[in-house]
Amino acid sequence: MDGHFELDLRRWDVVAAGLVIEEAGGVVSGWTGEDLSWTSPEDKLDVVASYGLVHEALLRAVGGSG
Repeated sequence: MDGHFELDLRRWDVVAAGLVIEEAGGVVSGWTGEDLSWTSPEDKLDVVASYGLVHEALLRAVGGSG
């Protein structure tokens, strides 16, 4: 399994890395698997990122939906 999760990140902490991951075919989502809105007024983001094939398993491992 290759992935990363982190809580309470600021938008500017993840937007560039999220773009790189998605352009490389990976998946970036919220803690429960929801799409992240890079323009929402939320102050902090809970992020799960993976190379894609293990994303659902990673969500289950961290207690999200998946």
